[in-house]
Amino acid sequence: MDNIEDKDTYLGKVTQRRQKKRLKPENVAKDYIQQNADPPGFEIKIFPTKGRGVIAKKDIMIGEFVLQYHGEIIEAKEGDKREKINSTGFRFFFKYMARKLCIDSSEEVTMGPIFGRLVNHDRKQSNCNIKRVILEEEPFLCLFARKNISVGEELTFDYGLKQLPWESQITDVVEGITHMDGLTTENKDGVCVPFGSSKPVKDLCGKLSAPTNLEVSEIGPTSFDINWQPPGDDGNDDITHYAIEKRETSQTTWSSAGIVDRRKTSLTLSRLTEGTSYYVRVSAENTLGKGEWAEIPEPVTAKKLFDVPGAPIDLDAFEVTKSSIVLMWDAPESDGGALIITYIIEKRQQFSSRWTRCTKATITEVEYTVDDVKEGQQYEFRVLAVNKEGVGKPSNKIGPISAKDPFGKALILTYLYLL
Repeated sequence: MDNIEDKDTYLGKVTQRRQKKRLKPENVAKDYIQQNADPPGFEIKIFPTKGRGVIAKKDIMIGEFVLQYHGEIIEAKEGDKREKINSTGFRFFFKYMARKLCIDSSEEVTMGPIFGRLVNHDRKQSNCNIKRVILEEEPFLCLFARKNISVGEELTFDYGLKQLPWESQITDVVEGITHMDGLTTENKDGVCVPFGSSKPVKDLCGKLSAPTNLEVSEIGPTSFDINWQPPGDDGNDDITHYAIEKRETSQTTWSSAGIVDRRKTSLTLSRLTEGTSYYVRVSAENTLGKGEWAEIPEPVTAKKLFDVPGAPIDLDAFEVTKSSIVLMWDAPESDGGALIITYIIEKRQQFSSRWTRCTKATITEVEYTVDDVKEGQQYEFRVLAVNKEGVGKPSNKIGPISAKDPFGKALILTYLYLL
């Protein structure tokens, strides 16, 4: 670059881009994992019914990294063995790739990341999500803000459990003993027990919710499109793809309609049977497996969205002369559900079997003057309506009509000529 100012501007943009990338929540989490430390701004508080918890000493924005759920990463079998010897409630079982793992946070620590293991549960109004962060091909569990968190607010996330001691109004919690001690409750699906269970979970105690805003569009005789938005809750793991299934209303079993990559949120269902009605549903998938289904509430029938127009009615001829014939008609009783774009005027000479168009011009009125006639010739006429679906049926035909001046007009012209 020749211009120094341009070079400085360029370097400034590069620096900003690098800083922006570095400040991504996941990258911030990785920085603290490598430092083996908690970020500043948190303290432990004792709650009367649930023991220890963590409160924020700073404002935290939605999406920001909060804390690491820190502990020793071991194989699930080893975690099971330790749990049988001493059930502490601080062992978080989860699955990563094909590995069944456990984070054992049983040991009380005073250095390094100490707050994450003490964050309490809230089923309805949690302000954090726990997600997996991969660093050097190893998984770490971290909390991220799912909403803005204010100074003094307690940190919570949804464990996915049926019921916890303080939710049953158990108040005999010993001061200084964490809320997770001794918990062996399974969640409502029986697949996610992060604390004190010998059963490995499928992943991070999250539940993959249904895709949102499922809609149908572009309905045709053998196909239609579906569109949707990603789930509100990804189950604390990245979505890998979406599965789409369809079912005829006369059937009880679902069949696959396709699979699309996570970056695509639409699909055209083709090769459908015209006139058949279908239900459609979509599910997101990740390492947890399939999430909840989003299903259209009403069946969709594969059919033409519009029909061709009906036939124009009451076609008649007016003001017939040797060089022109004025035609008038009424619009069809049905436009086929779409605006009539134009009318086609056709004529044929008497005793001919071939109809020809009188003009290629667009005709939107219900009247037209045909001026390409020859004096003395006899013609038949008909009119057809057109919409975006196609050409409708022809109107009643009229004729034969002779292209000639009226009798009275001929006498007047002869009289004027004789004068």
